Amino acid sequence: MSQITIELPDTLIAQLQAAAQQQQTQVSTLVQEAVEDYLTDDTDDDEPEYEDTPDEEILAGLREALEDVKAGRLYPVREAIAEIRRELEEEKKIHAD
Repeated sequence: MSQITIELPDTLIAQLQAAAQQQQTQVSTLVQEAVEDYLTDDTDDDEPEYEDTPDEEILAGLREALEDVKAGRLYPVREAIAEIRRELEEEKKIHAD
């Protein structure tokens, strides 16, 4: 595997380090995954962008999330990220067919 050196602002490095520690992984792993996700992003132009989401839908999602917190329906960030990744992979498989 080759190596590359990049310059990043100290604040971004601190955020990467915090995220890596929280996810119990290496900073290089996070950066590699982010670059891979960016380069392999093959979303269709027909799919709505996040900016296209109606405010009512966003507010409803936030209200639901707040109710989950109040009810104690929480789980570790690691699990949430793993679930999001699984869902994204499933979407990629569906769009690939």
